[in-house]
Amino acid sequence: MKYGYSEGKITTDSSGFEEGSNIAIDTPYLLTVPHMLTQCDLIGRLPESSVRELIGNLPLTILPKNLVADPAWTPVFLWHDRTHFDPAHQWFRSVLLRSLEEKRAKKRRNRKNSEEDEVGRTQ
Repeated sequence: MKYGYSEGKITTDSSGFEEGSNIAIDTPYLLTVPHMLTQCDLIGRLPESSVRELIGNLPLTILPKNLVADPAWTPVFLWHDRTHFDPAHQWFRSVLLRSLEEKRAKKRRNRKNSEEDEVGRTQ
């Protein structure tokens, strides 16, 4: 998937891009990333332990972690009827729910404490 308008701009020397343009490839398949990277000059982001296993004899280099800034990340959790009863999905949903419940309880406590402080100041 390409982000941004790139039609007619991708050349062997990338001369068609404006300064600061951002073209990326997004794939749901971790195993394809190293092979895709051998065909372009993009930078891949993968867990370090996976990279060491996946690059094998490919002509790739592991770059320093601080070379580029971390991109904004929006988590996505795909949920389908056929995976509803999958044990891994059930576990992950329970972790999400527990986290949200804890966050909601913390907000309630903070709000209650703020209201009590406000009442104490007005008396």
